Amino acid sequence: PKEQVPLGEAFPDFALTDHNGKPWRLSDARGSLVVVQFLYTRCPMPEVCPRLAASFARVQKRFSARSDLTLLSITLDPQHDTPEVLARYAT
Repeated sequence: PKEQVPLGEAFPDFALTDHNGKPWRLSDARGSLVVVQFLYTRCPMPEVCPRLAASFARVQKRFSARSDLTLLSITLDPQHDTPEVLARYAT
């Protein structure tokens, strides 16, 4: 695609709302390695989503001592996955 970011280039800044209802920007993680997963809190693929969530949890646990790592989960269902729903899902 024409909009594709070339390898090695910085990704354009964007804004999201976090699970606390506060704004978060990619630039907030400047200097960090950002690992992104996309999720549904009510999964349409019950054989896939829990496995993906467990894999991301293992990454979080394994690299918990790294201060330069940001793990970012982005919902694919923002109509349902409100900040309150995401906060419950995160626990």
